[in-house]
Amino acid sequence: MKHRLFYTFLAFFALIIFLGAAVNIAIVAFSTHKAYTRMVRQEDKLLADQMALLAEDYYRQNGTLIGISEILRLPSGYGMPPSRRMMDHSRMMPRMVPPVLVLGEDGQVYADTHGFFTTRDIQDFEIQHGTPVMIGSRTVGRVFVGSMIVPALDDRDNEFLGLVVRSVLVSSLSVAIVAVFLGAVLFRRIASPVEALAAASRSIAQGNLHARINIHRSDELGELIDQFNTMASSLESSEEWKRRIISDSAHELRTPVAVLQGELEMILEGVYTPDRKRIESLYRETELMSRLISELGELAAAEGGQIRLIRQNCSLEELAREAAEPFLVQALPRKVSIQIPDTEGMEVFGDPQKIIQVIRNLVANALKVVPDGGRIDIYSEKVGNEAVLRVDDSGAGIPEEYREQIFQRFFRLDSSRNREAGGAGLGLAIARRIMQLHGGRIWADEGKNGGARISIALPLSDTRVFS
Repeated sequence: MKHRLFYTFLAFFALIIFLGAAVNIAIVAFSTHKAYTRMVRQEDKLLADQMALLAEDYYRQNGTLIGISEILRLPSGYGMPPSRRMMDHSRMMPRMVPPVLVLGEDGQVYADTHGFFTTRDIQDFEIQHGTPVMIGSRTVGRVFVGSMIVPALDDRDNEFLGLVVRSVLVSSLSVAIVAVFLGAVLFRRIASPVEALAAASRSIAQGNLHARINIHRSDELGELIDQFNTMASSLESSEEWKRRIISDSAHELRTPVAVLQGELEMILEGVYTPDRKRIESLYRETELMSRLISELGELAAAEGGQIRLIRQNCSLEELAREAAEPFLVQALPRKVSIQIPDTEGMEVFGDPQKIIQVIRNLVANALKVVPDGGRIDIYSEKVGNEAVLRVDDSGAGIPEEYREQIFQRFFRLDSSRNREAGGAGLGLAIARRIMQLHGGRIWADEGKNGGARISIALPLSDTRVFS
């Protein structure tokens, strides 16, 4: 079922909101009823105290409480709570004047303004709850007003409280409905990216690596979406790399395999004789395949981050000399001059063998392209906090539009060169990855000798230059 997360969030939120509204209504109803009842009783007690003072004066003047009912005829609304005084007088007249009862200590009724009691009703009445009428230290009677005689709240009071509760109910439900609506908008905003993530994940699991989420947000969900899209792009790139590496490998291996197969067929058919020259030719083809397979394995390890670097402080110039020395002998027959650093220059922190591998690849490439009598200059310099080593040759150079492409795998600038002379086009791709693993860089530009210049830059072990 779609939108399950949204409906789950919304259901729980609505449940909490309406439970909260119900609890709020119950609390308001209880507290309002309690407060209103207490107010009525306080008003009645205050009026009873006033009546007791009147009764005391009356008793002092007459020596008895007989006839006191005449002075207890209160004006309409006198001494009543505000809620009662504000009601319609025509409907509430019987309750506007609260009932007043004056009893003697012997239970005799001296005043009963509403005729609620007879002498017989007083037998079970709790006389001690009334306000005492004191003459000196003697109690001559007690005064009862309103809720001291009858229930504190009458039908009109209950109707008023019911109106209050209904008003709170309507307002609480209105607020709850608005809250649920706003919650639905919020949960929709939260659930939509999650549902999009689930759909995109299913699509990728089914093999569609082009799936992306086109939702832009600046919160944590937006960050999650960005990370997902980055992951999907990485997976797509990885899958594309695997397809290309398989395709390119098959293409590169096809030629030596075809040569091997063709010559072996000719030998089997008796066209070629299996002499030493023929066997050496076949052997060279196997060497080409072995080298290609080795470079493919090394490139896969480099791009997969599986190369283990054994880092240490080392002199970049010393590594350059060690890397270039094997080529000095190869350069002699062609009268190619290779100039190498002769000083102890800058120290870098890296894997010496991997750095030597990169430099050797650069020198080997330069030696392949320089003409007889040409030159290759290897020199270093400090640029900022980096040690830069440059391999500058006097060859034909690299056109500007190809200076980035030469670092792509299987790219050969001169496709007419045979594989034995030109290689498989993996050396510079491996060199770039090794530099990246060192936190360094490699790039190509125009050299001072008119040819190509390939530079590598590595972070210095220390910012000072060693002499």
